[in-house]
Amino acid sequence: MTVTHMEAEGKQVLQQLLDAGYEGYFVGGYVRDIVAGKEVKDIDIATSATPEQVMSIFERTVPTGLQHGTVTVLCDTFQFEVTTFRTESSYIHHRRPEKVEFVTNLHEDLKRRDFTMNAMAMDIEGKIIDPFHGHDDLQCGIIRCVGNAIERLEEDALRMVRCVRFAANFGLHIEEETWNAILEKKSLLQHIAMERIQIELQKMMTGRDPFQGIWLLKESGLLHYTKRPITLFADALEHITMEHQHHVNALPLHNSISRWCNLFTLLGMNAEEASTCLRHLCFSNQHVYDTKQSIQCVHFLSELNDHWSEEEALYQWREAVLLYGKDVVQRVLDLFSLDKHIREEIDTVPSIYPLSSDVIYFFASHGQRCMDDMKVYTVKDLQLSGTDLLPLHPERGSWIREVLHQLMKEVSHGQLANERDVLMSRAKSIIPELT
Repeated sequence: MTVTHMEAEGKQVLQQLLDAGYEGYFVGGYVRDIVAGKEVKDIDIATSATPEQVMSIFERTVPTGLQHGTVTVLCDTFQFEVTTFRTESSYIHHRRPEKVEFVTNLHEDLKRRDFTMNAMAMDIEGKIIDPFHGHDDLQCGIIRCVGNAIERLEEDALRMVRCVRFAANFGLHIEEETWNAILEKKSLLQHIAMERIQIELQKMMTGRDPFQGIWLLKESGLLHYTKRPITLFADALEHITMEHQHHVNALPLHNSISRWCNLFTLLGMNAEEASTCLRHLCFSNQHVYDTKQSIQCVHFLSELNDHWSEEEALYQWREAVLLYGKDVVQRVLDLFSLDKHIREEIDTVPSIYPLSSDVIYFFASHGQRCMDDMKVYTVKDLQLSGTDLLPLHPERGSWIREVLHQLMKEVSHGQLANERDVLMSRAKSIIPELT
């Protein structure tokens, strides 16, 4: 479905609110993204109608957040969060408002928002309502808090990390008063759940310019004040230089694992240190595992002898495939290929990997063909199974796994044909060595 279709259904919601005698506007991220010329992902609506009145107007609704005035309206294709104009007072733990009061004035609703670019509204005719000059700020490449910056950050300390994320994703400069407020109030970040910080960092790392975000985190020192210590990561950011932006930013958008792998590598963090950092940030077990495997694979390949030959390099590459799997090695290959491309384009940029340039260039040039030419990648690719080996020895045991692993290695390196008779014959000669 296109955004136009979403907008059409959104306007139907606005029209029904207007027909019922209430005000209704598109607000927040939708208006911001329209002004900034970015892709629109969803549409939020603000109204003078109370939640109960909204539910009486529309046939299909879900009371998703009545305490905050939010009702989800279900249309034919899309759904829209419709929230009553509101003000907020006395935030709990610098994150959640203790009290929400419904109002009938759009201006009062907009002035409670975090940044001017998020405090715009649009009516059904497309007219922008912009009392805090968010449009001008976007046009000037500035992000600033609505009203008093200190007050906005004291209300919700997560706004400091969101500010960094928005600056990076939209290519904005943080306005001086807002930046100074971040520096003054950064200790409040200790009140914010790590899951919330992780979400912001992940959006930053999969955005248009994650390096800018990393640089702002370094300059602000925000990550020294998180609720759960990630001191090693925060300290490591001090080693970031402008030369590193190419490696952080050049990977495709949304290539999260590779971007985190590159970042940890250029910070000089090993797989265990990176895993600890990601766990403290409450990343999923799968994300932690994939990142850890990628970093370990890079270091495994770096064990190649300084006086390596092409044959030894290809052997090490195939060993990496067997040890870490095709997906991980493909990810590392993409990183090496990127490194090669960057340094061909900008010869002053140093490599961030613990391998010589010659090795990286060789893997980048020959790794894909080497991997494609492998006959097997796992023991499951062998033309026999552990069950086939049982008649060869009277007792079960770990020898079965070891034999299969040895057969897999020899086939993958082209030393043995992946044919059942050949494999059985070779297995018979291996078993006496293992039992």
